[in-house]
Amino acid sequence: MTIVPAFNNGPLVVKEELVSLFKFFFQQEIYDGMRYRQDLFRLLNTFEVARRERVYNLGHALADRGLRVVITRSRDRYKLWINLRDPWERKNDKTEIVRRANRYACEQFLPT
Repeated sequence: MTIVPAFNNGPLVVKEELVSLFKFFFQQEIYDGMRYRQDLFRLLNTFEVARRERVYNLGHALADRGLRVVITRSRDRYKLWINLRDPWERKNDKTEIVRRANRYACEQFLPT
């Protein structure tokens, strides 16, 4: 099966070929978007396959913060997406979201 159900426990993992990609304009910028089922997502970051553990840690850290997260995968990359309906995403820019997720992931997944 190509889908790992989640959203209440962590990120949803989907093959990239199963989603619809698009571009959208928001607050004077163009973003990459993705539709999966009935939800719309914004691209947060792209990772090389070698960074698999990193993308999963970030995905779980964001999901733990209440965001609905999807990770799409292809042969050569992983992409981390956050739901457009989540209000936290609209209040913070990409840099701030990644900074918070990185800090949270480090607190949760790295030994002290």
